[in-house]
Amino acid sequence: MEQVKAQATQAYAQFEKLVQDDKAVYFKYLQQLEDKTKVPKTKLVLGLLAVTVLLVLSSASFCNFASLLLGGVFPAYQSVLALQTNNADSQKRWLTYWVIFAVFLIPDFFFDIVSGIVSLYPQFKLFFILWCLWPTVPSAPEFLFAKVLTLAAPHTASTKPSVKLDAASINSVNDVKEQLTKANSIGSTQ
Repeated sequence: MEQVKAQATQAYAQFEKLVQDDKAVYFKYLQQLEDKTKVPKTKLVLGLLAVTVLLVLSSASFCNFASLLLGGVFPAYQSVLALQTNNADSQKRWLTYWVIFAVFLIPDFFFDIVSGIVSLYPQFKLFFILWCLWPTVPSAPEFLFAKVLTLAAPHTASTKPSVKLDAASINSVNDVKEQLTKANSIGSTQ
């Protein structure tokens, strides 16, 4: 930890030296800004850098690209690792993620069409994917999967076949198997 602090202090000192360089082209502009705002040059430059980073991060194209990388490439890699290690918990986590991701893609298609109207949609999409990837227990995909199953349960309950076998049915099945075995052996001897 001390080494990180020392490196950060050294980097800040180099940055401050760069900003305070009176031979640099930008120095007179920074000096004018400092005189008018009464804010030190280093803080002005750091503020401008922070605003620039926020503008880049808030752009729709950056958020869409980050969503693609974080929502597809990273989980695909993690899924391959889970399959190679045969870890059931990890496999379940990533299978659940892919189900939620697939369910998410349907409305995502329509929201991309109206993203010009809903200007913060790419940012919300990126935060949703980050939430799904966040390593909590239970994970966001598991939470959402439970909600999806709750919504889908009334529709899937009627499609499940319900077969109840009693002892007589099992005996009948065994009798049929014996008859088929006998018929098969008779047919093969002819």
